[in-house]
Amino acid sequence: MIYDIALWQRFNVAVIQKFQSCYNKCAKLFFGYRKYDSVTGMLLDTGLPSFEIIMFNAKHLFKERVTCCRNAIIVKLKTLL
Repeated sequence: MIYDIALWQRFNVAVIQKFQSCYNKCAKLFFGYRKYDSVTGMLLDTGLPSFEIIMFNAKHLFKERVTCCRNAIIVKLKTLL
């Protein structure tokens, strides 16, 4: 799990792309794939989610949790936004 990934809105595209590249390289290294093996093939073989799916799910779950939250501070912040 990549913690607090849903809050990475302020990072520019270049930083996110570098992190995605790192995610793919680390997964290949960990599971013994070569440098030029297909990332898609590696993800399908291992059953790992792609970086895009991880980002999407994290953002979706974060929004869902904030929407359902009954904490007084969070409720007040939602009304301000």
